[in-house]
Amino acid sequence: MQITKDKLNIAVIGGGGREHAIIRRLAQSRRAGKIYALPGNGGISREHAGGDSCPVNCTGIAATDLERIVDFVLKNEIDFASGRSSRYGALRHAA
Repeated sequence: MQITKDKLNIAVIGGGGREHAIIRRLAQSRRAGKIYALPGNGGISREHAGGDSCPVNCTGIAATDLERIVDFVLKNEIDFASGRSSRYGALRHAA
């Protein structure tokens, strides 16, 4: 499937240093629209996405709360989601 949108809504699941590094790199992309961290942390909340300096939003949704994650992804029209499969392996089955 090819995504043709100019700006992508992104969700990164987790709140540690690895997720912060992923968000920092994604935020540098001019294709980044809104970036959400589930749950995120204080450092992640200071990142900014894309050329329009849109802040990264920390949701407070626990990385293990699959029902809330799926609801959030659908409600916010997330185009791309990232999560560490070793810790959040159940996410592969959430779709």
